[in-house]
Amino acid sequence: SVQDALDLKDDLHVAKIGIRIVGVIGIIIMSDSAILGPLAVSPDIQGYGVGGTLLDFAESLHKVTEVGVVSCRTDLLGMYQKRGYKEERVNRLKDEGTEELNWITREGLAMIYMRKHNWKE
Repeated sequence: SVQDALDLKDDLHVAKIGIRIVGVIGIIIMSDSAILGPLAVSPDIQGYGVGGTLLDFAESLHKVTEVGVVSCRTDLLGMYQKRGYKEERVNRLKDEGTEELNWITREGLAMIYMRKHNWKE
């Protein structure tokens, strides 16, 4: 919703080409990590490294980063695994208890939480 976007605005970082916003990443700072997401890149710009650059930016600022990926998004799972993210836990979507997931009607999906240690102390 618009209100959700406004609530997140201080946590969103954008990638621009000229004045056009072509990508966005949310970074929510927690006590021991940063939760990343949403990550989105304009469809006509995908494949040019914008998403990777946004992730590089977020990972460079935080010792530990975390992402949540829906199990059917095998493309994203592979991308995060290649970047060094490791699976931490898996929850069935119907057990997540978040309102934003209530609209999903597909059965058997899970949320896969992944974590990456970006740099050593």
